[in-house]
Amino acid sequence: MLLPDRTTVSRLLRAFRALERTVPARPHDPAARRRLEDTTYTLCVLMGERTAGAAVRAAERYVARPAPSAASLPAAAALAPAVPPSAARVASDPQPPLLRTTVLPTPVLQGAAPAAPALQAPDLESRGSAPAGGVPAE
Repeated sequence: MLLPDRTTVSRLLRAFRALERTVPARPHDPAARRRLEDTTYTLCVLMGERTAGAAVRAAERYVARPAPSAASLPAAAALAPAVPPSAARVASDPQPPLLRTTVLPTPVLQGAAPAAPALQAPDLESRGSAPAGGVPAE
């Protein structure tokens, strides 16, 4: 299971507690109310809870719990893929090279059905409504 960054959760908890005091003191301040709603929503998402109270309690337990040491996670280190030197160079490059895209040609189907025949204009001359030039006689 992926866990959120402890410093991020701690920062959000501090912001939530500060806004929890600020919003009742300034009930008509829409910016403060919006920041409180955004902070509460983010805590709910990070902690996987549906209510603000449950998210705050889960975040407080998470921050208070001691962080796992690297020695207690040997399996995670073994599962991590080795990074080749070229990837490390690209990761440290401030502006990596642009990705190249290749345009593939459209395949031509062998034995495809022939195109539909073109529609022909009706033969008006045989009906006698127009002369051979296509312009009606006056």
